[in-house]
Amino acid sequence: YPLVCLGSSGERPKGRSSARTSLEDRKYTYETCPTVPRIPAIPIGYGDAEPFLRSLDGIDVTQNPIFDGWQGGLPFNYHIGGTGNISVHLQVENEHPIRPEWNVVATIPGSEEPDRQILIGNHRDGWTAGARDPHSGSAPMMEVARAFGILLEEGWRPRRTIKLMS
Repeated sequence: YPLVCLGSSGERPKGRSSARTSLEDRKYTYETCPTVPRIPAIPIGYGDAEPFLRSLDGIDVTQNPIFDGWQGGLPFNYHIGGTGNISVHLQVENEHPIRPEWNVVATIPGSEEPDRQILIGNHRDGWTAGARDPHSGSAPMMEVARAFGILLEEGWRPRRTIKLMS
């Protein structure tokens, strides 16, 4: 597995050789990988988020025309920002290991033109917006795969080879 963490100038992380190393040896750290975000972040449920949200005493979004009467899903008015009178101590302990990733490929051979391929794919890694990023494409792709399975059970065969990839 090649190292994938690059510094701002494209160099390999400090203290790492260009040779492949074991998965245990290859972990992102703030010291060895300048591209690892420095902002602590951890997902929490609405029950844990409620005290933080209720503490914000800035602009009431329901009263601000910019937000057009928007109201969040919890039973109180949402505010943006505050007076600075509230502080939170957040301690986040994350590890940043590099783990193996697998590609999943299903092939339905074509009946007339098997060398011509139709590719259907989606990624599973979440680069933005959490799980909704990859899985907004994964769910429809799984439905397409299920539909192809039903058609195949009924004897249907595609003209060209179809590959489903995730």
